[in-house]
Amino acid sequence: MGGLLFEKYLSLAFIIDGLTTLSSTILIILFVNVLNVDDLTDNEKNEYEDHASNDVSSFDILKERKSILIQLLVFMLAAFIYNQFSFTLPLYMETIFSDKGAQYFGLLSSFNGLIVILFTPVITHILEKLDELPKIIIGLLLYSLSFLIIRNTVIYWVFFVMMFVFTIGEIINTLGASPYISRRVPASHRGRINSYSNIVYFIGGIAGRITMGWVIDTFSYTTAFTILAGIGIVSTIIAYLNYKLDKKIFPKLYEKKL
Repeated sequence: MGGLLFEKYLSLAFIIDGLTTLSSTILIILFVNVLNVDDLTDNEKNEYEDHASNDVSSFDILKERKSILIQLLVFMLAAFIYNQFSFTLPLYMETIFSDKGAQYFGLLSSFNGLIVILFTPVITHILEKLDELPKIIIGLLLYSLSFLIIRNTVIYWVFFVMMFVFTIGEIINTLGASPYISRRVPASHRGRINSYSNIVYFIGGIAGRITMGWVIDTFSYTTAFTILAGIGIVSTIIAYLNYKLDKKIFPKLYEKKL
């Protein structure tokens, strides 16, 4: 839909975007409740989220809990890859489909949204007992290797196969990445550590666009997609090694369901 609106009704696209943002905000206000820690049972409490003293800095937290610091690197690499969905992919589609590229990319993006809506509840249920880092590993592999599916292809339906694999990886990665920080950082420092997460996502996204833009201009889209897959494999290896370290630093998270 975005591609169609961009092509013919640009002003309407901004209006709809504003309305969807407003709707999501209203839903959060109505249905998301803040938990009172005092109301939780001992089995529901997570000691790693207990408030730290005021003289403890966020850097002290990262130094003590090294797996979080390593995971920030993984998040940066993940952002490097993920941002190619809105950069390298539309450029490639414009190159091979010319004037229809924006429209086709819009349909592909709509397909992405549809898969998220339909499969998120299903995947959440299937993987509910899987720890965060294994989810991140699976998700990273899927949406980084998905770019190899469209390597050297000009067939439009193949892009939907790629987008299905990419979106499933996106869902699984989000299910692991979203709670990772909050379950391992004191509530008193959660905002600061989350800000670091946002910063590395931003750096990864910007670095991805600059690097892939240079690769495309200097070499080819085929090379770009191959590099993305390689970075995905490297990031999953780092995440796997960090998984072993994480179990040593946060053993209680792996002993019981918190």
